[in-house]
Amino acid sequence: MSDRPNMRDSYMKSLRDSKGKRSEMSKRVMIKTMAQVLEEANEDDLFYDDKKQFCSNPAPESADDSASRRLPIYAANGTNAMVAWRELVQDTIQADLKEEDLNDNEDEAAGHSAPLYAPPLQRQKWGDDQILPHINWGDIFFDLFYVAAAYNLGALLISSMTPELWFHGVVYFIGIFGPLFNAWESKLVYEARYTVIDYFHRLVEVVRVLFLSISVLHIKPLELMSDARSAESLGFCLGLLLECCIRIFLKSELIKVGEGDVEAIRNHSKRKLVVSYVPLAIFYLAAVIVAGVRYGNSGGSSYTTDYNEKDAKDNGDHRFLAGPGIYSNGWSIDDLPIALCAIAYVFNLTFTLFRKTVLLPHSDDFRKENVPSNIDFCIHRYGEWTMLMLGEAVLSLLIVETTEVFDYYFVALVGVITVIMIQGLHFESEPSHADNHALWRNMQAGQWYSVFLQLLSMGLIAFGVSYKVMLKGIHKEAEYAKDAGYGGGGDYGDSYGEKSGEYGDSYGDSGGYGDGGGRLMVEDTFIGGDGGIFGLGRRFLAGSVEVSDKAAAGLFCLSLTITLISLELLTNTHKGMHENIQRLFRRQKDGSGKLRLEIIFLTLLKVGLTVFLAT
Repeated sequence: MSDRPNMRDSYMKSLRDSKGKRSEMSKRVMIKTMAQVLEEANEDDLFYDDKKQFCSNPAPESADDSASRRLPIYAANGTNAMVAWRELVQDTIQADLKEEDLNDNEDEAAGHSAPLYAPPLQRQKWGDDQILPHINWGDIFFDLFYVAAAYNLGALLISSMTPELWFHGVVYFIGIFGPLFNAWESKLVYEARYTVIDYFHRLVEVVRVLFLSISVLHIKPLELMSDARSAESLGFCLGLLLECCIRIFLKSELIKVGEGDVEAIRNHSKRKLVVSYVPLAIFYLAAVIVAGVRYGNSGGSSYTTDYNEKDAKDNGDHRFLAGPGIYSNGWSIDDLPIALCAIAYVFNLTFTLFRKTVLLPHSDDFRKENVPSNIDFCIHRYGEWTMLMLGEAVLSLLIVETTEVFDYYFVALVGVITVIMIQGLHFESEPSHADNHALWRNMQAGQWYSVFLQLLSMGLIAFGVSYKVMLKGIHKEAEYAKDAGYGGGGDYGDSYGEKSGEYGDSYGDSGGYGDGGGRLMVEDTFIGGDGGIFGLGRRFLAGSVEVSDKAAAGLFCLSLTITLISLELLTNTHKGMHENIQRLFRRQKDGSGKLRLEIIFLTLLKVGLTVFLAT
């Protein structure tokens, strides 16, 4: 039975690919493997039932069974094939149970049997089978903070949708999204290579989430992030620096006590520290120093206090929560902290791309310099990340005030359908098995997959924001029309009034967006007394700017263009451009190719839609 190891491997691979349908798959695979065992047997000696199928019992069930219906099974070499088959089945079952036990070790670590400390253990070795580990609930909890981060990024993007601020907004958007994605991906690649089953590392992850939450908490609209009198930039950069220190600690630990292929672990960890984590920490430290100095020089107090005390008399009962001058068109030293974060992200992305696509593939000692990742785990986690970004688009669509007009429901319905189609396009184009995925194909394709996924994520965030802006615009116009028709303040008090819309007096009489003279949102304050329900006092809130219909439409077209292009680029990473072009032709028996008109039509449709949106 020299073929048994190969057949066992075939069985195990098929069992893993069954994705939970173990009973059904086991039967099919066992029958197929049995056919391989008996492939060279003499047909006259095979054991059939009345349906000409292999039977599981070689002995007659009754004396009435004729020899023509039930024959003993013997292999051509004289070995009892049924005995060999039973041994093969037992081997595969035992191997499967052992592999399940390895995965269950991580679950047992959550109980009382977990040690206080255990060194990280290499999860995957070169040449070993890829077994998808159980997804840790801590990973899903970690992802929840990125839902809030994406939502806050959407608010920042809205606050920069003016001709003067859009470039500031792009830099801040990249400077915030990029470092946060680096933090998420660094956790992914660590867990794809190593496993930890002790309380110490669980505590480290708790601290890591705490540092991440500090950064997410301080993602605010542009006027707050760019003002030295606000602590938002300082808090965001400080959270990034502390989280990066966690990464440096974990890599240093691997160098000292990591178990597995010690040489590869040390070489890989040292290189990661030198070329990625330490440079990032230096950039973040510089950003923290600049933000801290600027915040300290401003007095360390909120800018709202000084402004409110100074201008209280001039503005009556109005309370401004954002001071004047924060919408300056030019760059200042206050923009440097987030600009440094953006530079760090671009530098790290560019160098990593160059290293993985040019330098490492030509390394002579590749396996001594790198630790393999569990590809199935990476695919699963990247899929969860994509769902997070799609979730942000759904939140932006559905967490908006409603109004009973046709345009509102039409735009909302189209937005939901578009998100559903994007989700379907992405996951339908993703390979169902790791063998066909870009991460398995080669290192270059895997790195490009990560880059295009980041581009897709930024496009999805902006896409959700564009719909939010359009829906809010429709809502404000409808409410303004209602108030203008019935007089008085309507639902929003006297600041909404007959002319000004939701943004109140600072926007003039433009029905919601104003004439551009004001930039602060007005929200009435419940104070009772002579002012009625909403009184006379008003709060001027930061975070709202004049957003024209043209700006909203431009953001929608740009974000959807980026999303569609990213989806196509992600698809190309799995097979390569050449093979995808070959899909346009149907191979004939004579070796020639015939155009597949349906594929060509769909391709032209996607190209035409992308060009239309881009222009």
